[in-house]
Amino acid sequence: MKVLVIENNSETADWLKGILESKGFEVTLSSDGLDGLGRAKREKPDLVVLNLFVPSLDGYMVSAFLKRHRLLKETKILAVSSKTTSLMHQLLEEAGIDLFVQLEKRIQTEGKRTEFMEKLDLLMPQESVTN
Repeated sequence: MKVLVIENNSETADWLKGILESKGFEVTLSSDGLDGLGRAKREKPDLVVLNLFVPSLDGYMVSAFLKRHRLLKETKILAVSSKTTSLMHQLLEEAGIDLFVQLEKRIQTEGKRTEFMEKLDLLMPQESVTN
């Protein structure tokens, strides 16, 4: 199964890619929203892992475009961010984001890895990855 990671922090992108590849996903990286949206249209991933605060087109807009695209509207979206705002949960729902994981500035903690993998398993059950 294909996953597109849209993340502008290279350390975070590599961390996410490592987790996803260890679970058997084929991973493509993008560092900004506009490029990521173009890659999603071309590659039609099963899952998009999306930083909400990427350059050129923020994660909320990327998600909203994906959910309105006839070929991508079923694509699962797992949003990640170290930043939070008071309106975040309402915006997540409005943008069509399926699940959210708040990352810390130092994301390579076992707790954050476990939380990310649990959310990943909710969206993409392991048996569907290997089939």
